[in-house]
Amino acid sequence: MTTGPLAVVLAMVVLSRKFVRKFVPARFRCTQHSALRWSIILAFLVLPSTSLTIFRTFYCVEMPSGERFLEADLAISCDRSDRGVQLVYSWLMILIYPLGIPASFFVVLYRQRDVIATLDEGTPSGLLPKQVAPLTFLYHNYKHGKKAVASGDRYAYLAEVYECLRRVVLCGGIV
Repeated sequence: MTTGPLAVVLAMVVLSRKFVRKFVPARFRCTQHSALRWSIILAFLVLPSTSLTIFRTFYCVEMPSGERFLEADLAISCDRSDRGVQLVYSWLMILIYPLGIPASFFVVLYRQRDVIATLDEGTPSGLLPKQVAPLTFLYHNYKHGKKAVASGDRYAYLAEVYECLRRVVLCGGIV
């Protein structure tokens, strides 16, 4: 559940590199912008379910016999000797998914904040500047561009970052 999306993103990044393109058939090639766009969409889709799976690795239930088992899978004992490795892996995945995805969304949006601030909300995707075209999935549903700046909502385009953090908190609250 946690390594699959990482493998897909890694494959897209590798296939988007210029030195790889000459060895890869045309139907499998992708540009860096399309790799970024599809990586963002994939990250958006897997964030809640993957975060929930990661958070569930910390919750153990105690049986009447006194043994503790992982609530997500009662076949896994929380008293096993390799539980420490599982916890380290879970903490690493927390850095990548529930914290890393919103942080990466923030970084890519913040780096393009000046370009996003100059856009008109109705700008067709074909006329968008090349550097922000892959990011439209993150900000197009929120107030952005000249209207947002004029109304004092200069950072409204970051709403997706807040939305991702809200989804992570809700997933963590279930556990």
